[in-house]
Amino acid sequence: QGSAKINDVIKQNIEQLTNRFQIIHLCGKGNQDESLVGKPNYLAFEYVTDELPHLLKMSNYVISRAGSNSIFEFLELKKPMLLIPLSVHASRGDQVLNAKYFEKKGFASILEEEDLTATTFMDSFNRLVDEKEEMIDRMFEVNASKTPEQFVDLLLTYQK
Repeated sequence: QGSAKINDVIKQNIEQLTNRFQIIHLCGKGNQDESLVGKPNYLAFEYVTDELPHLLKMSNYVISRAGSNSIFEFLELKKPMLLIPLSVHASRGDQVLNAKYFEKKGFASILEEEDLTATTFMDSFNRLVDEKEEMIDRMFEVNASKTPEQFVDLLLTYQK
């Protein structure tokens, strides 16, 4: 679906981001910003299906909401994450719990949606870049390759 708030901070920081990185932005259906089309080092998609595994494989970092399916995929792929969970005011609160658990384990950094600004976004992203190697090391330490049953056990354990 895309997040207007995340899309906005990406746009506000587009020069800083594209000066250092090649950006793949999954912005959500109907949210593609025409003013950014053709921008060097920036490629936006409203939605992807078959391309997603390839795009994730190419990525060094992931900025995302904190749905459990997605973040466990990022963990399996050893992708350092900046998680911006839906707030408890806009959801059941599960994304906040997911993000806090991943942050506690050292797999991700969190930026609460209520604190999301252009400045806090770049500060959080720059910290993620600085912590990349340590985060990947922790992901390898947990041996994230688990059976579906082990993932269920893990989810049930951290929600207690």
